[in-house]
Amino acid sequence: MLLARKVSVLSTLTRLQLLKLNSPVLVPGSIAPPFSAKENNDKKVVLNYADSKVPTVIYLFSPDCHWCERNLNNIRVLAENSNGRFRFVGVSMTDKDLQTYLSQNKLPFQSYHSPPDEVKVAYGFSSTPSTIVISPTGKVLQYWRGAYSEELQTEVEEFFHVKLPGLLQE
Repeated sequence: MLLARKVSVLSTLTRLQLLKLNSPVLVPGSIAPPFSAKENNDKKVVLNYADSKVPTVIYLFSPDCHWCERNLNNIRVLAENSNGRFRFVGVSMTDKDLQTYLSQNKLPFQSYHSPPDEVKVAYGFSSTPSTIVISPTGKVLQYWRGAYSEELQTEVEEFFHVKLPGLLQE
């Protein structure tokens, strides 16, 4: 049984490595396929960009991420001031402590969690927070990794035409 478990783990790791080699991380100009995640009730959903007439902003976060916490006011202001020009969707890397996080922070957009490992690799979901803007046709318009500090804050403000409050102080 232990051998079967080791083979299963190795098989998963090999599959993820092959995916990483064969599926480059999304960059502006590339096409992002729809992907699955889970709703808060663990029901699987497919996030399809064509479901919206405006670009979709995927905000990748984790409930235990220090930088996500410091960036919280920025993403809130961004979503609340988009004036319907963008659809915002939150994607948590995990469901651990997610309900508590969402009830305490009241994000102004729908959030999902736990995208499959294949999606994490193909989309480059490796650091939180990250922000991806995808057109209704699936074209990646922007991909920012990290909290909105200094130069990144300026880029985000210019793209969305919104003034951000900056990072919460530690």
